Amino acid sequence: RYGSGVHQYDVRLSNFSIFLQYANVLEVLYNPLIFLTKLPILLQCQRIFCPHRTIGWTCKIILFFVLLNLLFYIAVIIPQIMTCNPRKKIWHPLIPGKCLDLSLLLIARAVVNIVSDFSILVLLMVKVWQLQLSTFKK
Repeated sequence: RYGSGVHQYDVRLSNFSIFLQYANVLEVLYNPLIFLTKLPILLQCQRIFCPHRTIGWTCKIILFFVLLNLLFYIAVIIPQIMTCNPRKKIWHPLIPGKCLDLSLLLIARAVVNIVSDFSILVLLMVKVWQLQLSTFKK
């Protein structure tokens, strides 16, 4: 409706600022939503692999992943909210002001997501293979 799903040169200028507003909101919401997706997975792992609140290496790693993701996404969301000064410059590029270049931040976010997801997957694979079950049941 406001430019999503069409070629960039087909977007009307009147719709472009609305498109940029929505894009900015979605970009800022991405971080907490990804964290809120990883958190229940990690808490479920803690519930399964840390019975009776024992503090083994698995529990420490899970807690480390929760804290690492929380701190990282808080650190990423702040520059994304403060991208431009004044903020209105995000969707009205002709307004005088300054904007940060977020390309390195977006690359860092992608790298941390990939490493974090892969590490969680490896942790779960190791813990599942340590279960005292037949290979078929694992």
